[in-house]
Amino acid sequence: MIVLFAISTLSTAVLQGMSRMREPVKHSAIALVIHVLALILFLKRFNLNIYGVVYANTLFAFIVCVLNSMAIKRHLHYRQEIPKTFIIPLISAAFMGIAAIAVYWGVDHLILLAGGSDPSDMLTYIANAIAVLLAVLIAILVYGFFLIRLKGIRESEIETLPKGATLIAILRKIKFL
Repeated sequence: MIVLFAISTLSTAVLQGMSRMREPVKHSAIALVIHVLALILFLKRFNLNIYGVVYANTLFAFIVCVLNSMAIKRHLHYRQEIPKTFIIPLISAAFMGIAAIAVYWGVDHLILLAGGSDPSDMLTYIANAIAVLLAVLIAILVYGFFLIRLKGIRESEIETLPKGATLIAILRKIKFL
């Protein structure tokens, strides 16, 4: 949802920069009507509670993205690189999520099994903190791994990152690039 809201905000700014002020407003109005209908459906028909709100908000941002992208394409004759912009990051994020959950669950359970204590003592909090930190670290590495392997980011793009030249040197040293 956050990615979609970011893209919809950016595409709205692009349209406004092209003096197309009304189009993003129309797109948001269309998305709002669909959002409200979906929200009613998710809450009343499917009884999704708070998840229905999340799904409806995601749908809103998605619709704004699609409509804004179509308008940008129509006015600028620009074609979005769908695989590089959406598919590769989505696949990378899926693997990242799986890795983060697996590492968190595994580390948390291993520490608690080794400690053999009840859930109310300090070991539970320490196990949780260690598991979260390791899961985040592994998630970052897994996301980067898949993003690079699936060609979602080029070497020239890595170079523009802070300490990009150093990162490239490390990636070359471990024969990753």
